[in-house]
Amino acid sequence: MAHTDGNPPQMRRDTTRFEHNRHENFVTLPQPLINTLSSLGFTTFIDDIISSGLKKNLSDTPAVTVFTFANPSKKFSIDINEYTITGFLGYSPKLVDKRSLKNNAGKTLTFKRKHGSLFVNDTRVVRSDITTKNGVVHQLEHPFYT
Repeated sequence: MAHTDGNPPQMRRDTTRFEHNRHENFVTLPQPLINTLSSLGFTTFIDDIISSGLKKNLSDTPAVTVFTFANPSKKFSIDINEYTITGFLGYSPKLVDKRSLKNNAGKTLTFKRKHGSLFVNDTRVVRSDITTKNGVVHQLEHPFYT
């Protein structure tokens, strides 16, 4: 690459000081889906993924969007396919008002924006855009259809 002064670029030594080998500003690489869900405490949802036989599929498929919820106070059965979309990386800017998408169960998920919040089928998203190694997770206020 040519430089205006004719000299090659010079390497500079990074003078950032690290205290005890730690740096305040760092980037954490996205983790696999199950690890991310586990670190957030969504153990019931993980159990449902495993019992449905979808762990490998959801972990290995690129572009997976997952809608999850906090562990319920009482156990009930859900269809994980109703909470997942494969082949679509659904970060919140793509989930625009009145957009509809089919989940893996073939049912329609409709997105709305109301009072500054995102809703999926009338269920409020309380935390969005949690990045995983192969997709994104959104935490719902409660399960669909409750």
